[in-house]
Amino acid sequence: MKQIKIILSLLVLSGISVTLLGQSTEKTDTILLKNEFLLQTEKWREAYNSKDAQNLVPLYTEDAQYISSHVAGLVAAGRDKLIANFQNGMNMAGHIDSLEILRMDVA
Repeated sequence: MKQIKIILSLLVLSGISVTLLGQSTEKTDTILLKNEFLLQTEKWREAYNSKDAQNLVPLYTEDAQYISSHVAGLVAAGRDKLIANFQNGMNMAGHIDSLEILRMDVA
């Protein structure tokens, strides 16, 4: 009977350990992902502020879409149109001082 209690206790403790280790790994992955987002965000800001939209090209896929949050109805479908749209903003003295990730959900 005593051996059964010891075995059950060990099983419970190992289950808790695995759960805690999984959460720790998940937290680490989330931190790494957030750091990568921050790095890419800074690359984007620097590329935009260079005043040459071609510097943004490596940051977008060919089928990228941009839906403007400040120009109603503006949708730039495809990287070429998206880059041209950003070049228009740059040509009108557009400048980005900072960018902030307001929310990040990981599933």
